[in-house]
Amino acid sequence: RSVILALAQDEILRFRRYGYPCSIVVFRVGYRDGGYDPGIERVLVESLNAAFREVDRVGRFTDEILVAVLPNTEHDAAEAAVGRVAAAVEGGGVTLGVEVLAGDGIGDVEVAVARAARDVAAP
Repeated sequence: RSVILALAQDEILRFRRYGYPCSIVVFRVGYRDGGYDPGIERVLVESLNAAFREVDRVGRFTDEILVAVLPNTEHDAAEAAVGRVAAAVEGGGVTLGVEVLAGDGIGDVEVAVARAARDVAAP
């Protein structure tokens, strides 16, 4: 949790200093049968890796919340990447609730992510 938050904070600082866009995506992961399944988790991780770039980072915020930090990514491009993830996991036993945060709307990263994690619709 602390690593992904530190990465997110670094990107927000770059945004503030240089104006580079940054998006943070908060995923609430739900499993069809209500319990963790390593096979389904593998599909999710592969889908995230396929949808995001090498410079993007994904980390766990809580057991059911994942956070993706997308440097130099406008909100629309982040939404498109989220759509690719959702399409890849559709029907695979995983449901996603998602909220995309734009860099210009983020003050304190931990507070923003925690608020999004609370507010994102449960799948």
